[in-house]
Amino acid sequence: GGIVGICLAGPEDAQPPGQFERAFRTAARKEIPTAVHANANADTADNLREMLETLQPQRLIGGLGVADDPALAAELEGQGTSLVVTMGEAVALGLIDAYEAYPLKRLQDEGLNPIAASAMPSYYASSLTDEHLAVVNCCGLGADELQTMVLNSVHACWLPEEEKAALELQVSEQLTRLTSEHLDASD
Repeated sequence: GGIVGICLAGPEDAQPPGQFERAFRTAARKEIPTAVHANANADTADNLREMLETLQPQRLIGGLGVADDPALAAELEGQGTSLVVTMGEAVALGLIDAYEAYPLKRLQDEGLNPIAASAMPSYYASSLTDEHLAVVNCCGLGADELQTMVLNSVHACWLPEEEKAALELQVSEQLTRLTSEHLDASD
Protein backbone atom coordinates (compact mmCIF):
# COMPACT_ATOMS: atom_id res chain seq x y z
CA GLY A 1 0.00 0.00 0.00
CA GLY A 2 2.94 2.40 -0.40
CA ILE A 3 3.92 2.37 3.28
CA VAL A 4 7.69 2.22 3.66
CA GLY A 5 7.93 2.37 7.45
CA ILE A 6 6.28 3.35 10.71
CA CYS A 7 7.76 5.65 13.35
CA LEU A 8 5.99 6.53 16.57
CA ALA A 9 7.11 9.83 18.09
CA GLY A 10 5.90 12.15 20.82
CA PRO A 11 5.73 12.34 24.60
CA GLU A 12 6.24 8.85 26.00
CA ASP A 13 3.55 9.23 28.61
CA ALA A 14 0.85 10.83 26.40
CA GLN A 15 -0.81 7.67 25.06
CA PRO A 16 -0.66 3.99 26.02
CA PRO A 17 1.57 2.07 23.58
CA GLY A 18 -1.02 -0.71 23.25
CA GLN A 19 -3.17 1.42 20.98
CA PHE A 20 -0.40 1.23 18.34
CA GLU A 21 0.26 -2.51 18.75
CA ARG A 22 -1.90 -3.62 15.80
CA ALA A 23 -0.15 -1.24 13.40
CA PHE A 24 3.29 -2.38 14.56
CA ARG A 25 2.36 -6.10 14.42
CA THR A 26 0.94 -5.64 10.91
CA ALA A 27 4.11 -3.85 9.87
CA ALA A 28 6.26 -6.67 11.29
CA ARG A 29 4.18 -9.29 9.48
CA LYS A 30 4.60 -7.37 6.20
CA GLU A 31 8.31 -6.76 6.89
CA ILE A 32 7.82 -2.99 7.06
CA PRO A 33 10.48 -1.26 9.21
CA THR A 34 9.40 0.19 12.56
CA ALA A 35 10.89 2.75 14.90
CA VAL A 36 10.03 4.57 18.10
CA HIS A 37 11.39 8.06 18.74
CA ALA A 38 11.57 8.53 22.50
CA ASN A 39 13.80 9.58 25.36
CA ALA A 40 13.45 7.97 28.78
CA ASN A 41 13.74 9.72 32.10
CA ALA A 42 12.77 8.62 35.60
CA ASP A 43 9.12 9.49 34.91
CA THR A 44 8.82 7.81 31.51
CA ALA A 45 11.20 4.83 31.68
CA ASP A 46 8.38 2.38 32.50
CA ASN A 47 6.33 3.68 29.57
CA LEU A 48 9.31 3.34 27.24
CA ARG A 49 9.89 -0.22 28.49
CA GLU A 50 6.20 -1.04 27.84
CA MET A 51 6.49 0.54 24.40
CA LEU A 52 9.51 -1.61 23.54
CA GLU A 53 7.82 -4.79 24.84
CA THR A 54 4.48 -4.12 23.16
CA LEU A 55 5.61 -2.64 19.83
CA GLN A 56 9.00 -4.37 19.44
CA PRO A 57 10.42 -1.72 17.09
CA GLN A 58 13.55 -2.41 15.12
CA ARG A 59 14.95 0.99 16.03
CA LEU A 60 14.84 3.33 19.04
CA ILE A 61 15.65 6.92 18.13
CA GLY A 62 16.70 9.15 21.02
CA GLY A 63 17.05 6.77 23.90
CA LEU A 64 18.39 9.27 26.40
CA GLY A 65 18.05 7.60 29.77
CA VAL A 66 18.74 4.07 28.52
CA ALA A 67 22.23 4.20 30.00
CA ASP A 68 20.70 4.92 33.43
CA ASP A 69 18.44 1.86 33.31
CA PRO A 70 20.38 -1.42 33.01
CA ALA A 71 17.18 -3.46 32.57
CA LEU A 72 16.04 -1.26 29.72
CA ALA A 73 19.50 -1.44 28.12
CA ALA A 74 19.40 -5.23 28.42
CA GLU A 75 15.96 -5.32 26.75
CA LEU A 76 17.25 -3.29 23.82
CA GLU A 77 20.26 -5.52 23.43
CA GLY A 78 18.16 -8.69 23.79
CA GLN A 79 15.66 -7.57 21.15
CA GLY A 80 18.43 -6.51 18.79
CA THR A 81 16.88 -3.03 18.64
CA SER A 82 19.18 -0.44 17.07
CA LEU A 83 19.78 2.61 19.24
CA VAL A 84 20.05 5.84 17.26
CA VAL A 85 21.29 8.70 19.45
CA THR A 86 20.47 12.30 18.61
CA MET A 87 22.63 14.34 20.95
CA GLY A 88 21.98 17.71 19.29
CA GLU A 89 18.26 17.18 19.72
CA ALA A 90 18.75 16.37 23.41
CA VAL A 91 20.76 19.58 23.87
CA ALA A 92 18.25 21.70 21.93
CA LEU A 93 15.32 20.31 23.93
CA GLY A 94 17.11 20.96 27.22
CA LEU A 95 17.26 17.27 28.12
CA ILE A 96 21.01 17.69 28.69
CA ASP A 97 23.13 20.83 29.06
CA ALA A 98 25.86 19.92 26.58
CA TYR A 99 27.08 17.11 24.35
CA GLU A 100 29.56 16.14 27.09
CA ALA A 101 26.62 15.17 29.32
CA TYR A 102 25.32 12.56 26.88
CA PRO A 103 26.19 9.05 28.18
CA LEU A 104 27.40 7.88 24.78
CA LYS A 105 30.57 6.23 26.07
CA ARG A 106 28.56 4.28 28.66
CA LEU A 107 26.15 3.08 25.96
CA GLN A 108 29.10 2.02 23.82
CA ASP A 109 30.83 0.31 26.76
CA GLU A 110 27.58 -1.56 27.59
CA GLY A 111 27.60 -3.08 24.10
CA LEU A 112 24.52 -1.31 22.75
CA ASN A 113 26.30 -0.25 19.54
CA PRO A 114 24.74 3.22 19.38
CA ILE A 115 24.48 5.07 16.09
CA ALA A 116 25.15 8.81 16.13
CA ALA A 117 22.58 10.64 14.02
CA SER A 118 21.10 14.06 13.44
CA ALA A 119 17.41 14.73 13.92
CA MET A 120 15.95 17.65 11.98
CA PRO A 121 19.32 19.43 11.43
CA SER A 122 17.82 22.82 10.51
CA TYR A 123 15.51 22.86 13.51
CA TYR A 124 17.98 21.60 16.12
CA ALA A 125 21.04 23.26 14.50
CA SER A 126 23.09 20.08 14.48
CA SER A 127 24.19 18.30 11.32
CA LEU A 128 25.49 14.75 11.06
CA THR A 129 28.99 16.22 10.84
CA ASP A 130 28.36 18.11 14.11
CA GLU A 131 27.17 14.89 15.75
CA HIS A 132 30.19 12.93 14.52
CA LEU A 133 32.59 15.64 15.71
CA ALA A 134 30.88 15.59 19.12
CA VAL A 135 31.40 11.82 19.39
CA VAL A 136 35.15 12.39 19.29
CA ASN A 137 35.54 15.88 20.76
CA CYS A 138 32.95 15.76 23.56
CA CYS A 139 31.97 12.19 24.42
CA GLY A 140 35.28 10.48 25.16
CA LEU A 141 35.29 8.21 22.13
CA GLY A 142 37.98 8.00 19.47
CA ALA A 143 38.05 7.86 15.69
CA ASP A 144 37.92 4.04 15.78
CA GLU A 145 34.70 4.08 17.80
CA LEU A 146 33.24 6.68 15.44
CA GLN A 147 34.05 4.44 12.47
CA THR A 148 32.36 1.56 14.27
CA MET A 149 29.27 3.73 14.75
CA VAL A 150 29.23 4.62 11.07
CA LEU A 151 29.38 0.93 10.18
CA ASN A 152 26.68 0.22 12.81
CA SER A 153 24.43 2.58 10.87
CA VAL A 154 25.00 0.55 7.72
CA HIS A 155 24.27 -2.71 9.55
CA ALA A 156 21.04 -1.23 10.92
CA CYS A 157 19.81 0.28 7.66
CA TRP A 158 16.69 -1.12 6.07
CA LEU A 159 18.12 -1.90 2.65
CA PRO A 160 17.84 -5.38 1.15
CA GLU A 161 20.81 -7.53 2.23
CA GLU A 162 22.56 -7.40 -1.16
CA GLU A 163 22.38 -3.60 -1.28
CA LYS A 164 23.42 -3.37 2.36
CA ALA A 165 26.52 -5.48 1.66
CA ALA A 166 27.46 -3.23 -1.27
CA LEU A 167 26.96 -0.12 0.88
CA GLU A 168 29.06 -1.60 3.69
CA LEU A 169 31.89 -2.25 1.25
CA GLN A 170 31.64 1.29 -0.15
CA VAL A 171 31.56 2.90 3.32
CA SER A 172 34.46 0.72 4.55
CA GLU A 173 36.55 1.72 1.55
CA GLN A 174 35.80 5.42 2.15
CA LEU A 175 36.64 5.11 5.86
CA THR A 176 39.95 3.43 4.98
CA ARG A 177 40.73 6.16 2.44
CA LEU A 178 39.88 8.97 4.87
CA THR A 179 41.88 7.39 7.68
CA SER A 180 44.88 6.97 5.40
CA GLU A 181 44.66 10.57 4.14
CA HIS A 182 44.40 12.03 7.62
CA LEU A 183 47.13 9.85 9.12
CA ASP A 184 49.47 10.84 6.28
CA ALA A 185 48.57 14.51 6.80
CA SER A 186 49.38 14.35 10.53
CA ASP A 187 52.88 12.91 10.04
